[in-house]
Amino acid sequence: MNSERATLPTVFLSHTRADKAFARKLARDLMALGFGVWRRNSPG
Repeated sequence: MNSERATLPTVFLSHTRADKAFARKLARDLMALGFGVWRRNSPG
């Protein structure tokens, strides 16, 4: 059996400035679980 961990998908997060702190924490939590994270903030 292969002992390498399966690669998890990359998650795209789009958020407004008002949600920046939440999106940052969510991104950290997802990365800690092994997901890739690509973030982009939307105006507003």
